[in-house]
Amino acid sequence: MKATIVGTIVGLVLLASASTNAYTFTKAFAKAAPTKKQKNDNCPAAITASLCVILSSFAAAPSFAATVADSPPPSSPSSDILAGSKIFTSNCASCHAGGQNIIMPARKKTLKKEALSQYLSGGMAEGSVIHIVTNGKSAMPAFGGRLSDEDIASVASYVIDQATFDKWETK
Repeated sequence: MKATIVGTIVGLVLLASASTNAYTFTKAFAKAAPTKKQKNDNCPAAITASLCVILSSFAAAPSFAATVADSPPPSSPSSDILAGSKIFTSNCASCHAGGQNIIMPARKKTLKKEALSQYLSGGMAEGSVIHIVTNGKSAMPAFGGRLSDEDIASVASYVIDQATFDKWETK
C-alpha cells in the first residue's frame, strides 16, 4: 500500500516536471517558427515530444514503487537484535529486567534512553554499551571473559534498539 502511494506521488511529481518541460519545449518551437505555416507544421512534433516526455515520466514510477515494496520494513529486528535479546535474557535480565536496574534503583542508572544518554561515556551508542558490558562498571561485572565479542555486540544492539524505540517492558 505504501509503495503504491509513493509510486503515485513520484509519478505526479514527474508528471508536473514533464508538463513544465513540455510547455517550455512547445514554447521554444513556437518562437523558432516565424510564419503561421511553419508554426502549424511544428505543432504535431511539439505535441509528440510533449507526450513522449509525459509518458516516459510514468515509466519510472512503477519501478520506484517496486523497489520500495521489495525492501524490508524498517521496524523488523535484525538477527543481531534477536540474538542480543536471547543473550540479554539469559545473562542480563536478572539485574536489568524491563530495562531497569534492580541492584542500584536509587541511582536511576537504567537502560532507558534518557538514562543511557546521561551516563554512557560515549553517548547512547552501541560502542559505549559494548565497553561497559565487556569491562563492567561499578556494581556491574565484566562479561568480557564470559561472552564472545559477537555476543556482546548483539547485546549492545538489543539494548540500544530497546532504548531508542522505548520498547522496554516494565512488569
